[in-house]
Amino acid sequence: MDLKREGKKVNTDNARFIDRIQKIKSNLRYNYGQIAKASKLEVSLVKRIFNGKQEPKLSEVAGIAFALGTTMNYLVNHQDTEWMLKKTREIHSDTLKFQGELQQIAAWLEKTIDTNDYQLRYYERILGEVDALKEHPAPKVKIKKPEFIS
Repeated sequence: MDLKREGKKVNTDNARFIDRIQKIKSNLRYNYGQIAKASKLEVSLVKRIFNGKQEPKLSEVAGIAFALGTTMNYLVNHQDTEWMLKKTREIHSDTLKFQGELQQIAAWLEKTIDTNDYQLRYYERILGEVDALKEHPAPKVKIKKPEFIS
């Protein structure tokens, strides 16, 4: 499907691409010079692409995506992009939840270690104050002389 843009026919995919790069450029408050420098493209070429006067080559789309901090898939709207973003959001959400659980476990472990350290110090103090041989002397054992020793 083709659309009209400034009196010129532009296909839907290219129109979507232009709208997205313009929106990102505006949100980031970048100028054409900054995008050209980051994408390693000529400023005049960047202007023509952003204004829909020239369809970009794959390498140019890659450079512009890099300069804008996004992906080529997002800019050209491959059909799997929505699915990939959904899955990425799900994984991100699961990872955040797991991070929270790990932090709770870490807090519990820290508390348990502190309690255990306190108990160890307590028992070590008690054991340090007790002389085991005085408290519980070993029983005296009478040893018989072996018969083979005369």
